Amino acid sequence: MIGYSLVSHASFERFILLIGSGANGKSVIMELTKDELKKRGVPEKSIFYVNFESLAHEDLKDYKALYRAVTEAAKASGRRLYIFLDEIQEVASWEKAINSFRVDFDCDIYVTGSNAKLLSGELATLLSGRYVEIRVYPLSFAEYLDFAQSNEDEKSFTKQEHFSNYLRFGGLPGIHQMKWDEERIMQYLTDIYNSVLLNDVIKRNKIRDTALLERIVLYLMDNIGNTFIKFRTLISKENDFSKRRKSIISQISVSATQSWDTVTTI
Repeated sequence: MIGYSLVSHASFERFILLIGSGANGKSVIMELTKDELKKRGVPEKSIFYVNFESLAHEDLKDYKALYRAVTEAAKASGRRLYIFLDEIQEVASWEKAINSFRVDFDCDIYVTGSNAKLLSGELATLLSGRYVEIRVYPLSFAEYLDFAQSNEDEKSFTKQEHFSNYLRFGGLPGIHQMKWDEERIMQYLTDIYNSVLLNDVIKRNKIRDTALLERIVLYLMDNIGNTFIKFRTLISKENDFSKRRKSIISQISVSATQSWDTVTTI
């Protein structure tokens, strides 16, 4: 059903962009879309798929090299080419390749991305022409229950127990593949959290005081729903507050506007 929906979208707009935090299931949605195309009779040679997190495609992380590879695939296809690019943020100047594909080829383009640059609202300045942006979020509680029913280790839980686990661990689909080993689940979530904080927020904004940023993020998550935050409580020494006020406010802004929706999924 999901794959069918994306193919239907592409019949109106030739560029579909799936964005969201890591481990939300974007790659699976892309695989389902490929399967739907094959069911509709699209031959394998007309499907160009690259997952940029794989070292097998390290040579395509330059936009010019990617363009050359797609050009060859388009020639070999002899018909409309269906381009799938997973985790596009790994490609330097990727938007130049995408814009060129739309001009030069008869193609449908499906792209996933998950870093702060794609989540920050800058896409309109990078891409020419129209596109469909689909945000992929963690599972809703109803979806969470569907996933839980497919895991033998969770079938015995009551609905209340499921809800408690959902509140504690969140809605990332991957936790249902871990035989409900809480230690493994916590390690999995910690790894994703660290990846978001280090790769997206800190690197993108060149933040030097990483310890302060982490305290801010944890404090904000602990105070979701509060309308007023006492900034002074973020600093261990009261005397530091006046000197670090600007830094605190700046880093709160960074967290809120660029990766807050990513961090709070965990």
